[in-house]
Amino acid sequence: MKKQKLGFTLIEVLIVVSIIGLLTSATLLGLGSFRQTGRDARRISDLRQIQNALELFYAKNSAYPNALSDITTAGIGITSLPKDPNTNVDYEYSKTNCPAGVSYVLRAVFEDANNRALADQGTICNLDCSKAAKGYCITF
Repeated sequence: MKKQKLGFTLIEVLIVVSIIGLLTSATLLGLGSFRQTGRDARRISDLRQIQNALELFYAKNSAYPNALSDITTAGIGITSLPKDPNTNVDYEYSKTNCPAGVSYVLRAVFEDANNRALADQGTICNLDCSKAAKGYCITF
């Protein structure tokens, strides 16, 4: 009787490895948009947290801060503010003159500008309250 060889040839192994590699890369590419949407949702949550901090600052000082960094030194129990999850920079903040200097605008730029479910939760604005720009703003 002849002995049968058990196992795989080198070509069979290479084919299986290449198929697994293709499936893995296709899956990772497909998940990219979900990660963008997740970071955009986090940006909205971060802006809401900063908005609460601004209101605490206003309750203590009867005015909004000139810069976001003023919140951490105001003695209201906030030692750090959230940053953009992708770039790790501070969110944009500005005191405004609409109406009469007693308001502010917080702004974050979405990665997925076509995500209407997220964009509809806020207003699309620029820091000077006039021109529209690609960004998510909370105004007060």
